[in-house]
Order: sequence, then C-alpha cells, then structure tokens
Amino acid sequence: MKFIYSVIIAMLLSNTGIAQEKTSNAQYPWLAKSGKFGYCNLEGKVLIQPEFDGGDPFKNGYAVVCKNGLYGVINEVGKVIVPLKYPSLQIYAKGVFTLAIYKTESNARAQFWKWKLMPEFNVLSTSNKGPFLSTSVPRATWTIKSLPDDQVIFKETREEEDKDRTQYWRKDWEPSRGIPSYIHLSSLGNTLKVGDNLFVRNADHQLKKVAGNVLELIDDTSILAFNKEQYFKLNIKGEKQNKENFTMVDSILLHVNPDKIITVLKQNPGMYPFPTIADFIFKNNEGKTYLFPDLNKPFPTQIQDYKRGTELVPAAEILAHAVLISSVPDSKYFLVLAVFGKINERRMLLLDGDGNWNTEIPAYEGLDQMLGSGEMLLTRSVKKGILTRNLEFKTFPFDYRAHHTDFSKNMFSGKDAVSKKYGIYDFSKEKWLVAPVYSYLGNEVVPGIIIYTLAKEDNSTRKEWYGLLDMESNQQITPPVYDTIDYNSRVTKTENGTQISYYINPRTGQEYRE
Repeated sequence: MKFIYSVIIAMLLSNTGIAQEKTSNAQYPWLAKSGKFGYCNLEGKVLIQPEFDGGDPFKNGYAVVCKNGLYGVINEVGKVIVPLKYPSLQIYAKGVFTLAIYKTESNARAQFWKWKLMPEFNVLSTSNKGPFLSTSVPRATWTIKSLPDDQVIFKETREEEDKDRTQYWRKDWEPSRGIPSYIHLSSLGNTLKVGDNLFVRNADHQLKKVAGNVLELIDDTSILAFNKEQYFKLNIKGEKQNKENFTMVDSILLHVNPDKIITVLKQNPGMYPFPTIADFIFKNNEGKTYLFPDLNKPFPTQIQDYKRGTELVPAAEILAHAVLISSVPDSKYFLVLAVFGKINERRMLLLDGDGNWNTEIPAYEGLDQMLGSGEMLLTRSVKKGILTRNLEFKTFPFDYRAHHTDFSKNMFSGKDAVSKKYGIYDFSKEKWLVAPVYSYLGNEVVPGIIIYTLAKEDNSTRKEWYGLLDMESNQQITPPVYDTIDYNSRVTKTENGTQISYYINPRTGQEYRE
C-alpha cells in the first residue's frame, strides 16, 4: 500500500503545481505554412485540418486549442467538446481522470461599494495619476468539467486572485490566467479529490461524489475527512473505518530526559516561511501523535540522546535546532535534519518509533531531498550519493547536485566531477548510463527520452543548442539544432532570421510541420 508523500528537500522545495501526465496520444499538433495548427498521426498524416492559432498534444483523447486568444477543447476527430471562448483553459489528465479546467472573466460593476475613488491619489503630493473613479470589480469564475461525461464537478466565482490586483483600474492591467491556489486537485486510482470533495468513477464512467469535508487522500483505500475540529478516516465509499478520531495540532511535546519536556513547533518563527514539520500534525483520542500521511506510525514521546563513537549530543540540542522533521515512507523511521554538535552544517538523522537514533550510519551532511520511495539523496556536501532503503550509501561521481529523472527509476542526471559535463548515472548499477559529454541535461519528455544541450560557436557567440537523447541506447534522436525544447516536445527554431515553434515526435524526432 503506497502512501502519498510530499517530496522533501532541505530547503523544503515542493511541487505545488497540478500533476499532469507528460505523455500524449497518437495525434500531434501539426504546423502549416500558414502558421495555423492542425493535428496529425505518428507518421505525419494530417487528420485534423489546420485552423487553430495554437494547440497542445492530446491527453487521454483531448487537446486544448486556441483561436483569437480564446481556448477550448477538441477530441481526436476534431469535434469541439468545450467551446473556444475561455481566456484560460488547461487539461488535467491523470490515470482514469480527464478534466477541463477553465476560467470565465466578468466585471461586477453593480457592487458599487467596491468602486475606487481616485485609487492612485497621493496624499503627500496631492496628485492623482489614475482615474477619478474606477467602477471595475474584476471577477473570475473557475469551472472544472469531467470528460467525456461532460459533468461539472466544481464551479466557483471569486474576485480576481492576482498579485497586481491593486492596479486593476489601469489600462495595461491583465488578470492572472494561472489556476488559482484555492483549486486543489489530487487523484489516486479511481478516487479524485477536488477542493474538499471526494469523487469516484463508477462502472458507467460517471463521477460520483462520495464524501465532502475531505482533507486529503491517505492512500488508495482511505481518506482523511473532518467535521469541525475532528478528523477521521473514511474508506473510498465514504464510510468511517473505525472509531479513531484525530485533532490537528501545531506542535509536538517531547520528553528528552526524565524531567525535561520540550516543544517542537510546526512552524519555527526563526525559519519562516519554511516549516520544520511540512505536513499536518495530528493527535488521536489516545494522545498519540502522527505526522500525516503516516497515521499508523506514532511519533515517539521519549527521545534518547544521540551517541555515536565519541560524539554525544543531547536530544534537546538536536530538536531545538531541527530544520526538518518528517516520516520516512514505509519504514519505522522519522527523518530529522538539524544543525548540532561541532559541525555547523545540517546533518541527517533517523529516529525510530521508540525514540532511539540510528547510529549504524553516520549523521550525513548535504541532504538534498527525500525521494518518494524513502531513499535519501545527498548532493549538497563533499560526499555525494544516495542512502538506500537498506541504509547502504552509494556514492555519486557528481560535481554538484543530482536530479532524479522524471520517469526512469534509479537514474540521475548531473555534472561529472572530473569532466564537468553532464551525464546520466544509474546508481543501482553504479555506472554511467549516458557518458558525461553534454553541456546540460533537462527533463524526460517521455520515459527514456531526455532533453540535452550542447554548446556551439555561432558568429563568435557561444550558444546552447537543444536536442533529444535516448537514455537506454545513448543515441541522439535529434541533433542539437533547436533553440529550445519543452517537456511537451515543442521546439523553437530560428530559420531565415525568424523563430518558429512547432512539435516533434519525441521518440523519432520527426518534425510535424508543412
């Protein structure tokens, strides 16, 4: 049973964007000489005639297209599924779920109490550079529609959420077109969470709401719901699993010796905005403390001092200087990252459920992130490598930080300490899969295919050129001839002084254009 874990790094970098599959169906956007986009099959045969100003690759049988700055959705035969009338539209395609998320913009001028009188009046200079009266009250309505059943599962209108909203009376002001932070989507198996509502897809392929007041998915069989200040587990049918209740708290009380108790705050004021404990903290009706989503592994209440070799550090010192505490998935350990002892660096410790520190391994420096599998990536110090689940440290030959590839297990891209070039290293085999000869290696666009760059001289100017590389065969799918390549295999290329943008097949390199 897999838990949903946030990827955690020392500086608490997190992925807050909406998860989307990076693969596409057999139809690709095809660029005509007219500058319009249609769609073709893998061989480049045009199936949908070019009539769009822009288009994205198909996801689960649907594609976002654009005309005159407005967006809609078509299916694989070119039928319009969502009209092209929205200023912002994205497709969420993950597993069995395909959702169209789009925005409608309006102006609630009738709400006269929100009008602004001389909004740019300066008291000191008594000048007003703006309008005398602004009657604009910009509003945004966000809708989420399930495809193909055409079922609206979310619709909400709010005032525009934009960092520059205070300037909306200006003529050059434009509303934000990104999906707002209050829309939160997550899915696992046949369950989908939209806001605080839980949906399941039934045998008729319809989405059915089974629960409200849902905080988060725990795993593929259970969710955490709430009623006022009480939290409890439900199954995916919306039924309560047991009598256990939880209360959300913002700190943990710990005994560090028989007569001393310390408090570890979720948010240490000295570390704002980075929380010490990134996920929710819960206390059940028996008084046991848990770090979400691991609600089956209580955090220890009595913590022993750390002793390894000649080093002896009181538990109070470690916990007082902790910068990160998290549960390690599918293990008996909790991760504690702290500055302690004589070394003024963040060091990684593993704490078990009985409050004992693991002293079989050293307190490693340089934690970069904890992977979803529970393995620890350490590339911020002199010794670089990965600590496996069986606590074996495997060294990396990298000069600096390593990056886990998007799809391929055990593969990391990074700069070789000797050649100072980028390659792909397979830590399970402890060897280079792709020799370090590249200026840079970027994302995997599809499993096994990665973006690379090589530097070349162009009119005495050094420039990075982009191409695609097959990691397994170590063969270049395209030569380095593109100005850019993105994760959707959309390229830009300058021809006759004009930069054009179109799509290529990520596995063959075939260009989809006239």
